[in-house]
Amino acid sequence: MSNDLNIPVNNSEPTVPQPKGSTRENEHSKDEHDPEAAGSTVRELKKQLFSDEKICIIGLGYVGLTLAVSMANVGYQVHGVEIRQDVLDKLEQGKPTFFEEGLSSELKSALKKKTLTFSTSIDKIPFKPSVYIITVGTPLKADGRVRLDMIENAAREIKTFLADGDLVILRSTVRIATARNVIMPILDEKNVNYHVAVCPERTLEGYALKELHYLPQIIGADDLQTRERCS
Repeated sequence: MSNDLNIPVNNSEPTVPQPKGSTRENEHSKDEHDPEAAGSTVRELKKQLFSDEKICIIGLGYVGLTLAVSMANVGYQVHGVEIRQDVLDKLEQGKPTFFEEGLSSELKSALKKKTLTFSTSIDKIPFKPSVYIITVGTPLKADGRVRLDMIENAAREIKTFLADGDLVILRSTVRIATARNVIMPILDEKNVNYHVAVCPERTLEGYALKELHYLPQIIGADDLQTRERCS
């Protein structure tokens, strides 16, 4: 298991050696301008190392929805969990609940491909995910302290379905040690061998979809394999 205090940081994409005769170098220019092609290429290479194909994203606000449609459009099977039924009703019609350039078309594309589904709880997921990504909100209380109840609730939902080898990623905006002090004690109750990483969101409104494809991500985890798996 991992925590977020002992954090070696990997803030760039891993370098994957190419076989002799590879045409990857010649394709670089094309992929650079085609996020879906670039994402698919990286994903195929990582399949040689990891088998994560099915993802659950908990919380479909700005951070969660942009991430969900981006992953779904490069081929991952993504299920988004959102407790607000009115939000899901709109998403299922291809209508985002906020404006982000390109999001509407990306959402409709993912729905057409059937790589993106939704529900109000984890127990309604049509498949068993191997990766859970927490993107719920962390608003402030009246006294200025951060509310962590939504993160706690997400961790409890995940715990019910957590299996050996599963990966839990915290992407919500929180203080240092939240994964270790809040999420891990809840997941530990399941008594399975899981992995935890912290990948803080860092997208700018209006540029989220572009940045998810090109902006290096910060990844905190205890071991190299977990960091590579997250990337």
